[in-house]
Amino acid sequence: MHRGYHDWPNFRDELREAIAWGLFEPVAETSNAWVNDTVATHGRLWELAYRFDAPPERVVRFRRRGDTLSVSSAGAPVTITTAGGCVLRVATPGQVEVPGAPCARLSLRARPRVLRAGRPTRLRAAVTPAVAGVRVQLGEQRATTDDRGVAILRVCVSRPGRRKVRGTREHVLPAVTHVRAVGRRARCAT
Repeated sequence: MHRGYHDWPNFRDELREAIAWGLFEPVAETSNAWVNDTVATHGRLWELAYRFDAPPERVVRFRRRGDTLSVSSAGAPVTITTAGGCVLRVATPGQVEVPGAPCARLSLRARPRVLRAGRPTRLRAAVTPAVAGVRVQLGEQRATTDDRGVAILRVCVSRPGRRKVRGTREHVLPAVTHVRAVGRRARCAT
C-alpha cells in the first residue's frame, strides 16, 4: 500500500503482484458463475444480452449460478436474449432459469408477397415451426396464429414500398419477412 503517487518503485511492486495474480493467463471463454453490477440500459454478459424497458433507477446486480440468473431491482423489466436464441422476459427483482439448449427460431412466410396500394388484401402469414399464439403484425394490423401456425390479416397499404411483417412470441426470437406494395399512392377505404 502506498500514498497514491505513481513512480517506478511502486509500479514495479504492483506489476509483480499483477503478474503473480495471473494477468497474462488465458481467460475462460464461458462461465456459469459470475456477478455483474451495472446501470447500463443494455449490454452483454458472457453469452447473455440484456435490455431494460426503461433506464434502471439504481445499480442493478446480475448474478449467475449454474442455470439460474437473478436480477436485482431495477424499476423496469429486462429482456434477456441467450446465445441459443431464447428470449426471456424478467420482472425485476426476479430470477429465471437459463435454458442450456438453443431455443426454436421462428420462420415467417407471407402471401401474397406483392400488395396493390390502396386495395384491401387478405394476407396469409405462416410460421415454422407451426405453433399457436404467435402475434403477427403488419403496420397497425395484428393477428394471432392458430394451431396450424397460420394467421390471416386484412391489410390495406396506401403507399407503394417495402413493408415489414413481424411474428413474435414469448421466449423465441422474432421472425421477420417483407411484402411489397406496388402501384400509385391511393387512399384505403375505411
